[in-house]
Amino acid sequence: MCAEPSESSIAGQRIAAGHGSCPRFDAKASGVLGLILTAFVTIQCFLPLGTAIKIGADEDFELSKPTLCLNGYKLYTEVWDDQPPLYTFLITQILKHVSSSVLGPRLLTVAFAALLLCSTYLIVFRIHGLLTAAIACGLLIASPGFLELSCSVMQEIPALAPLVLSLCFLLRPRKLFGSEILSGLFFAIALQLKLIGIIYIPLVFLILWLRRPKPLASMGNFVQEVLVFGVSLGIGFVALNFLTGSPIGLQLKQAWAAHFSSARSFEYGSAIEHPYDWSVLLKNWDITLPTLFGVLALFPEWKKSESRMAFLPLAWLALSLVVFSLHKPWWEYLLRA
Repeated sequence: MCAEPSESSIAGQRIAAGHGSCPRFDAKASGVLGLILTAFVTIQCFLPLGTAIKIGADEDFELSKPTLCLNGYKLYTEVWDDQPPLYTFLITQILKHVSSSVLGPRLLTVAFAALLLCSTYLIVFRIHGLLTAAIACGLLIASPGFLELSCSVMQEIPALAPLVLSLCFLLRPRKLFGSEILSGLFFAIALQLKLIGIIYIPLVFLILWLRRPKPLASMGNFVQEVLVFGVSLGIGFVALNFLTGSPIGLQLKQAWAAHFSSARSFEYGSAIEHPYDWSVLLKNWDITLPTLFGVLALFPEWKKSESRMAFLPLAWLALSLVVFSLHKPWWEYLLRA
């Protein structure tokens, strides 16, 4: 996975790797990843993927949209939706051309979950090595709700997987802005699946900033990389939207209204009455404790000039906690149901 670097780029690649040298993705690393994926697929084989049992909380809603589309109804004009059309488009095509049962759409989510595991493994491997990558993937599989989401017809895992892969490309700099272009395209896929991925744009800037070999001399390259990523993201988003045949202006209007418009009625309360439940961190102590140990283990790395990329996990965690604890969209229909 690691090509021989030129002398002028050695420092930058060391920083991108998070170590003094770039970990080599050899047969051993491939074998460990293969074992992780085999274990994940084996678990999935014991789940009721082909049955009509409702696994995820929103499977009925996510399946109703492609069902209506198959019967001639149009998204955003006749079918309300607060998210981009790509996921509904993919499910519709699977139901139409591949399988009319729920198995096909669920296998799509399983495939995205496998992609998420691979991307997570590669990111952690390039920053902290083989052992940490294997532990991280194991904790991800064991984390609360992951197995449920990884086989449900829901947008969360499919939207997260290409986003993590997008960040993974940025940790492997290539010539002629290849990594930035691929990263932008996969980030566009993520946003076309679920707009919440936009909150992780700062992580893209952080990675591009931290991987610079010479902070002052490479400022121009940083600006160029950001522009290439942004153009690639914009072109990819518009192209994917054109593929689905949905009006981009109307979908963005519905998404904005659903997430950021003020409440029109307080009959069922308000968002202020339902703050973020921080006790969830205590309830899920089996994940919280390893996270705290991981943060503490990173402190010695932050003191090293060649390990600046060790800031990435903490920034990722902090950004997620801040956004999801502060942003509380208020959907009254959820309370009426």
